[in-house]
Amino acid sequence: MSSVNNYSSYRPIVYSIFLIFGIFLGKNLIKNDDYSQLNYLNELIKNNYVDTINIEKINEQIFQKMLSELDPHSTYISKKSFQQVDENMRGSFSGVGIEFSIIRDTVVVVAAISGGPSYNLGIQAGDKIIEVDNVDFCYPSISNSDVVKKLRGEKGTFVDIKILRPSISKQIDYRIKRNDIPLVSIDSKFMINESVGIIKINRFSATTFNEFNSSVEDLLSKGMSHLVLDLRGNPGGYLDASINICNHFFNEGTLLVYTKGNKRKRRNYFSDSFGKLKKTNLIVLIDEGSASASEILAGAIQDNDRGIIIGRKSFGKGLVQEEIRTKDGGAIRLTTQRYFTPSGRFIQKPYKSLDSLNSEKEFLTTKGRKVLSNGGITPDVIVPIDSSLNFTIINLALVNGSLRDFCFDYASIIRSKGVEISEENFYSQFNVNEARNEFIKKYELQEYITKLGKIESEYLNLLITASIGRNLMGDYFYHKTLSINDEFIKAALKKFSSWEI
Repeated sequence: MSSVNNYSSYRPIVYSIFLIFGIFLGKNLIKNDDYSQLNYLNELIKNNYVDTINIEKINEQIFQKMLSELDPHSTYISKKSFQQVDENMRGSFSGVGIEFSIIRDTVVVVAAISGGPSYNLGIQAGDKIIEVDNVDFCYPSISNSDVVKKLRGEKGTFVDIKILRPSISKQIDYRIKRNDIPLVSIDSKFMINESVGIIKINRFSATTFNEFNSSVEDLLSKGMSHLVLDLRGNPGGYLDASINICNHFFNEGTLLVYTKGNKRKRRNYFSDSFGKLKKTNLIVLIDEGSASASEILAGAIQDNDRGIIIGRKSFGKGLVQEEIRTKDGGAIRLTTQRYFTPSGRFIQKPYKSLDSLNSEKEFLTTKGRKVLSNGGITPDVIVPIDSSLNFTIINLALVNGSLRDFCFDYASIIRSKGVEISEENFYSQFNVNEARNEFIKKYELQEYITKLGKIESEYLNLLITASIGRNLMGDYFYHKTLSINDEFIKAALKKFSSWEI
């Protein structure tokens, strides 16, 4: 008897069970019989099948197959995956509190998270983790999951690490007590000029609303009267987080979104009275990666003529999932409702039998502007893709890690001079042309770099500057620097200069 390690070899079993179970469902056996028949098949296979199999894995595959037949977004999350998914949405996890990168087989601290255990002990950017719990932690096959497995853990437990600090060529031992670490959902917030603030949200988690409130307070105190809300690449998240942020922009009683489903009554979501940005001019940036809760927010702003949407057509996810925990520790995310923008648009992109719901119908905003229901939110101002540009070599440098590694090393050299770096003195310690030439020379890229056009070449300089600055000052500097040549932000600033809705 041989053990079956390759799951594909018993995939037919999965499909057979699924087929039989589907037949039972088709006969309307809406009783415990559904489950007893499936359990019976499980036991039959487990006790009689010719080879050793992983019945738990088979069950997971059955769940996935069943749910995938419903729509693109109903899914089963295994127990193993659920913890990470849950942490991302809760906005925190328990660990040592570092951002890290694996550079040449070594775990290097990119930043110690402010207020976290590592930060409080004095661990610094550039520190190399060479041992964890007295075991060597530098080896060729080390992966991100290896690092997470060793450094994350139950709150209050300890982990011993040995650090090599290049700036003093010294090894330092630390005993770190794990604690709750926040996972921020706002990448950056800054004033791009005297009146325009920018807030970039990467997802809508349990902590997003509080993060947004803090960001708003900070920018208002600096004179913000115009806001660019950047939702590019934001896949969505909690509906309530999106709606709570919407509340900031409206007077009480404005319809923001409504949901309804075959087994769920229509539910309307209205704004309340607490909003602090009711008079702030607003532009929302979206692109192909903006989905779900991002589209709810953008749709509410567009349909109520509260601001202007700039960018590219959004993803088109108009279905709402509810999360149901399973006995095995996993979860089912089942689509139970559709959401509709205030004008009545259902913006789910076409799939299967719902194609008829996605015809390009016209709807009207509160001021009578025409908007479309065509599988996503279509911006009021479209930023086209310039097909003449070629960023291939730059993208390759990002994907293979060469630009990341170079910028990290270059930042370490600046840091070793002992000067505390800030926005005010950064450019006195850094020359982008020197850094660029070193990068080209180190990776023998002269032949490729000379072929870059003017725009691509300027972007490379900006990317090197932003990436080195990020290692010294954090994400804030990175995003602010890249905004200088950002076509979306340029379009927003141009629109603000002739503001009219």
